[in-house]
Amino acid sequence: SKDTKARSEDGEPKFRIFYSTDYDFFPTTNSSFKLDDKKFQFMNRSDELAKFGVTDYYKIEPGKYNMYFPINETDYQNDPLSEIELKSGGIYIATIYHNIADNFTNVMVHTKVEPNTVSILYQIPGYVILTIGEIMFSITGLEFSYSQAPSSMKSIVQAAWLLTVAFGNLIVMIIAKLSLFEKKSYEMFMFAALMGLDMMGFSIMAYFYKYVGSESEKDSKASPSKSTGKENNAYEEETDFNK
Repeated sequence: SKDTKARSEDGEPKFRIFYSTDYDFFPTTNSSFKLDDKKFQFMNRSDELAKFGVTDYYKIEPGKYNMYFPINETDYQNDPLSEIELKSGGIYIATIYHNIADNFTNVMVHTKVEPNTVSILYQIPGYVILTIGEIMFSITGLEFSYSQAPSSMKSIVQAAWLLTVAFGNLIVMIIAKLSLFEKKSYEMFMFAALMGLDMMGFSIMAYFYKYVGSESEKDSKASPSKSTGKENNAYEEETDFNK
């Protein structure tokens, strides 16, 4: 297969093997190199009997692995050839030279693309700001849309609010799948620019907006309180001590 420098989308390291051995790899059998507890096997892709060749790239979870050499179609040597460490985002190539007659084995792991070096902890400030913004915007937005909507349309306005969130997520998915930018950072800057335009629009609308009072407030202001009982004028005259 062709060589590549493209990292995996999920961040898992890629790994392949170049080998030159005294062992004959048959294309019709399951003979292969193996990494220990994960049981990853690197199948020979040759159509003919081969003592040397190259495997395809495989995505493997980050970690340390022991590599074992095959004895036959199903069994492997007890002692590992070497221990390899694969880190997130890296692309690795292992070269194996194995000479059974001389009892000599040489394993070298080459890093073709360096693994990720930025700590994942740097994401914490961003998530904190994102959470604060989400709480402030969602709670106040829902309260605003509910209080300013007519009584007969409160449920519809709430549904429309949630629908805008769904459309926003759909737009993000479409842009991400189209891969319009070479670098992921450019895509993030574009989303930030869209958010800035959105904030400007909301600011202008909020500045010129005139709040609508609730119907209960309108009724209380429009009609003064009236007495619901009968007034006893004679009782008022008898109990009026100011006279």
